[in-house]
Amino acid sequence: MAVAVAMAGALIGSEPGPAEELAKLEYLSLVSKVCTELDNHLGINDKDLAEFVISLAEKNTTFDTFKASLVKNGAEFTDSLISNLLRLIQTMRPPAKPSTSKDPVVKPKTEKKKKKKKK
Repeated sequence: MAVAVAMAGALIGSEPGPAEELAKLEYLSLVSKVCTELDNHLGINDKDLAEFVISLAEKNTTFDTFKASLVKNGAEFTDSLISNLLRLIQTMRPPAKPSTSKDPVVKPKTEKKKKKKKK
């Protein structure tokens, strides 16, 4: 009986919460919109390509680096499409998760703040 209760607790604890589910839905929505952009501009509707483009945009956050990365990988996208994709991805991509460490982050006081406090 104790084993069954322990296993049930482990299963319940491993389920994703509402925040994780929402992040998943936001990502799927982004993939869908990138697929639509690629289909509209190139006639290609490929989920894997959309996810690859999203991955490149996350690693290359400026237009020039994103374009260079796409070209390096064989993409022949117009500047307009590249700009649209980067803007779309940066606008819709869920923000990175904050650190989950239990230790609070304590920032050292700057000299300016130390002087201000003395006054």
